[in-house]
Amino acid sequence: MFSLRHMKGLQKMNDLKEKREEKKQEKSKEKTTTTARACAREHWVGLSEIATWPYFNLTYLKNHFSVESLNRCADKVGLNRSQRIAWLKYIDSVGWCYPTGRKMTELNCQRSMRMWRVVDERLAAENGRGRGCANGADVKENEYERIKRLEALRRVEMSAKPENWELCRERCAMFLSGKCSKGRKIPPQLRERPVAPEECPQFEAKEVR
Repeated sequence: MFSLRHMKGLQKMNDLKEKREEKKQEKSKEKTTTTARACAREHWVGLSEIATWPYFNLTYLKNHFSVESLNRCADKVGLNRSQRIAWLKYIDSVGWCYPTGRKMTELNCQRSMRMWRVVDERLAAENGRGRGCANGADVKENEYERIKRLEALRRVEMSAKPENWELCRERCAMFLSGKCSKGRKIPPQLRERPVAPEECPQFEAKEVR
């Protein structure tokens, strides 16, 4: 049988082993967290950089956001660096407002960022560019692409208004429970090539009673 002293020695060795394992796991966790933060910060846009942009309303940005909180919101939404730059310049050009006139703040900016990412990735797929603004901060989009992107974003924003679906509600049997049951996200008259509801591929006329 093991002596009491021997048992205590074994217990002490086990305790030391467990502590070493715990420290090892903590260091590994810290390393992973640090690496993740470093990767995320690669996409961040700094205040000193923004300050060099001509005609940018830096005062509004400073009064309503901190650059850290703005970048963290963009992290949550999944904007890459070039998408952040494009979104910032866009939202500044429209006076930091939603189409409804509601002012942009830290509390509501993620909705706009999310729409921007969706539109950007949709256009990127259409143009065969890969994910998000050609997936690189150094690639410049030309004026045509910029205008097309802003128009696409405007269509998405306008589609969120129930009144812009009124024609579909009146004429199409596929418009149910306040939305297109066929999955269309943009009403016919707001699409890139506007058409009447009757010309939509998913259109089915309502029965006349």
